[in-house]
Amino acid sequence: MENNPLRQSLEKARSKLTSRYFLDLNGDSRQTIFLASSARSGSTWLGQSLARLSGARLIFEPFHTRNSPLESARNYPPYWRAQSDYSEYFQEVNSILQGKVRGQWTDTLNTQLWVSRRLVKDIHSNLRLGWLINQFPETKFILLLRHPFPVIKSICGMKRATPKIGEMLEQRELREDVLNTYLDIISSAQSDFEKYFVTWCVEQWVPLNCLGHSDRLSLVFYENLCLDPQKELRRLLDFLEISVPASQLEAEAERMKLPSASAFISKSLDKTTKKQIFANYDPQQMIDWRSKLNAEEMTFGLKALAAFGLDSIYNESLLPQWPLR
Repeated sequence: MENNPLRQSLEKARSKLTSRYFLDLNGDSRQTIFLASSARSGSTWLGQSLARLSGARLIFEPFHTRNSPLESARNYPPYWRAQSDYSEYFQEVNSILQGKVRGQWTDTLNTQLWVSRRLVKDIHSNLRLGWLINQFPETKFILLLRHPFPVIKSICGMKRATPKIGEMLEQRELREDVLNTYLDIISSAQSDFEKYFVTWCVEQWVPLNCLGHSDRLSLVFYENLCLDPQKELRRLLDFLEISVPASQLEAEAERMKLPSASAFISKSLDKTTKKQIFANYDPQQMIDWRSKLNAEEMTFGLKALAAFGLDSIYNESLLPQWPLR
């Protein structure tokens, strides 16, 4: 896709307008798509694409621990049992899925003026996904996975967040349901890389156990999106029961060669560097992250994946090993 300065300027102006002024015309939860993933997994990239194809309002990270427009949501416990009530949280979560919550943070990437569909994109809900699926039977959910090695190296490089495993261990329900079984590998994590890695394993293990229990949850792999975006987008649109012209789908698959908005959030990059990233970015060229790992990181990561039974999906190979069903 060519870099058209006029088009980029018009899109930027439209984005400023639509992030503040829009009409959300249908609060029916059947018109809400929920995209869940861990951090640095490509969820902004995929969310923007699905929002454009479906004409949905993109609601960005409504459960963010610092920026959620619902102050109480910033302090939600990380894990909610799928069969529990949590009635104290239901109304707030429902207001998000119905599109009643607005804010500079949540609507920063919205590009639609008149909407009757929403796409909620969140990296803080993997451990609540079973509860969300049970409580909102009309909503469809997508779980995005990306290989943990490049994810963890990316998180470590950001030097902003701290590993969440300590916070997870403090929650009794999560210890009883999940963590107590894996205390050996969890307690062996010493470096930030290792602590992030076991955190990632927990964040995938919990929602993956929802698969097979609901026909409203679809799994998608970042790597498959990179290799054949048109095929994967078509599969997701079929799951969502959304029809688009073939030409629109083809154009969107081509557009996915460009980086997501989150690639430009870092203020540490100068404009020239950002332009170079934009011009040269091509996720279809799979990056071999193995050269960036030391032997200790590779050994621990593979050990952790095996301990959690996730090595049937990801291992030292660049691509996921688990075929989609």
